[in-house]
Amino acid sequence: MEYFTHVSGNTCILQMKGRFTFNDNQKFKTIINLLDQPDIRTIALDFSHVDFIDSAALGMLLLLRDEAQKQDIRISLQNPNGQIQKIFELTKINQLFLS
Repeated sequence: MEYFTHVSGNTCILQMKGRFTFNDNQKFKTIINLLDQPDIRTIALDFSHVDFIDSAALGMLLLLRDEAQKQDIRISLQNPNGQIQKIFELTKINQLFLS
């Protein structure tokens, strides 16, 4: 997975691209570090260019959510396509995040 960040005000938009899998756990640690930026209050995860996600990646999203809640930072899952949307609906993970 590749990702790019864009900060606008107190929102960080994180555009993800490619396959989001267990192999991305080291990269995801840097995403978790975004929570330490003092002005960030919302992180929007843009899934429009993600074409695969595995169960480990779903776990990473839950870890991010838990850490964000500790710091009162809101996380949203945006623009999931096709299979990603189906996985979010089947696992009900989309109900744990802002839309």
